[in-house]
Amino acid sequence: RGPEVRRWLAPGLKISVSGASGSGTIVYYDESTGWAYVASCGHLWSGTRSAEEIKRNPVSAKVITWYHNERKLESEKTYPAEVLFWSNNRGYDSSLLRFKPDWVPDYFPIAPTSYSINKGTLLHSVGCDGGREIAHYDVEFVEYRGRDLITTRNSPRPGRSGGGLMSPDGWYVGICWGTSAVDGSGIGYSTPLSAIHQVYSRNGYSWLLEVGQGMAAQ
Repeated sequence: RGPEVRRWLAPGLKISVSGASGSGTIVYYDESTGWAYVASCGHLWSGTRSAEEIKRNPVSAKVITWYHNERKLESEKTYPAEVLFWSNNRGYDSSLLRFKPDWVPDYFPIAPTSYSINKGTLLHSVGCDGGREIAHYDVEFVEYRGRDLITTRNSPRPGRSGGGLMSPDGWYVGICWGTSAVDGSGIGYSTPLSAIHQVYSRNGYSWLLEVGQGMAAQ
């Protein structure tokens, strides 16, 4: 894996929950607290659980990484994580977790809702196909269709749910949730920025949507 590909792989994680696994992406690291925040999908769990509900009944998970930034590890490392909320509603499939890494991780900040993507733009898709090691491939942005961000070329394989879509300039722009063909020949469905912002703000994490503002994308 060359340096250019490792840049996209480094913030990608496998998410392990009871009876299921998916993918996630580090979207912020708070140096003052040591927490790394991980965006993922919501359908790794049943129903929908708000941040307030989880405060009363905490939910745990595990995150697995193969990289400490662009340094490939000799073997994968697992860290305990806290689930902060999730939404399993159609069009709003998203979640947020946090964990304390033992390195200072690179991350991709969530883009503002005003961020524009042109048709034909190649986005970086990162996730754990089949629950295996984190992998990267390019996907092509087609359009926003209903509540979904639609991509073609390298449609997601099972296990990539929750994996991030990143723009060429390093913004986090979508959450993978589905595909029309599990062999990669179909179209990909992702939760768009508009829905991510709504769900995160509703759960008290509007501040997380602003960490990338006024700074160059990582």
